[in-house]
Amino acid sequence: MTETTPITIEFDNRLAEHIRAMEIYRQTTFNGKSYKVAAIIMVLFAMILFMVEGFNWWSIIFIAFAFIAWFNLLIKLIIYLAFKRNPKFHEHYKLVFNHDSVHLKH
Repeated sequence: MTETTPITIEFDNRLAEHIRAMEIYRQTTFNGKSYKVAAIIMVLFAMILFMVEGFNWWSIIFIAFAFIAWFNLLIKLIIYLAFKRNPKFHEHYKLVFNHDSVHLKH
């Protein structure tokens, strides 16, 4: 019986890849699309508030929240903070597949 050589895969976690994975996931879910709808509603509400009451600090807040919701800035900030604080994301990983098992080394 011939011995097969193990297959090795090595990888590091990258913040940009985690954020991009989140963006791809959110594009395919209703929840991700609902943030765009919420942002449009907030901008419309801010415009109505501005027309009814004139310049008001509430209208600025709704526009800021709409900007944050449209570009998913809050979720990106949460991912950034979790990535920077978790030491597991800073380790080098190595997967070794052989005929009998799979080994994860870090």
